Order: sequence, then C-alpha cells, then structure tokens
Amino acid sequence: MPPQGWLTPVVGYALGLACTLAQVAYSLHIGPQPKGENPPPSLALWLANQLGFWALAWLVATLACTPLRWWTGATWPGRWRKRLGLTAFALALLH
Repeated sequence: MPPQGWLTPVVGYALGLACTLAQVAYSLHIGPQPKGENPPPSLALWLANQLGFWALAWLVATLACTPLRWWTGATWPGRWRKRLGLTAFALALLH
C-alpha cells in the first residue's frame, strides 16, 4: 500500500474550506432583514455578532477534542485540535 502522506493535508484543507463556505452561506441566509416595525441591525453589528458566534462554536469544537480522545481512544482529535483552535482564534480576532 503506497504512503498517503499527501492525503491528510488535502482532506484538512478541503474540510476547512467546506466549513468556511457553509458558515458564509448560513450567515448570509440569516442576514439583517427587516422584521415588523424594528429596523434591521447595521451590517457591522450583524457581522460582529456572526463572527463572535462562530468563534465560540469553533472554540467549543476545539475544547471537545481532548475529552473525545479520552473517551474513544482515537488519535485523530489531537491532530485536528490545532487547526480548529487556529480557526477559532482567527474568527475571534476578526470579531
């Protein structure tokens, strides 16, 4: 069986891109829309709220890696923890 050292980064970047595109699509779908008599929030406020929400979601996913590794005995959560943490940090920095 040939070594597949190239496969891990490709899968990682593809997964990161897919998650980012899903975040953008979801965020644009629920963007500022007028509801009743209240005006929609400003784009800057809405964007800050979205970035904060997704930063918190990625942080929770990062922190869940260690217990998942303990409970299942799998090694893959430890390899993904750094990438998840850097994504959470980048979103929090933009927030």
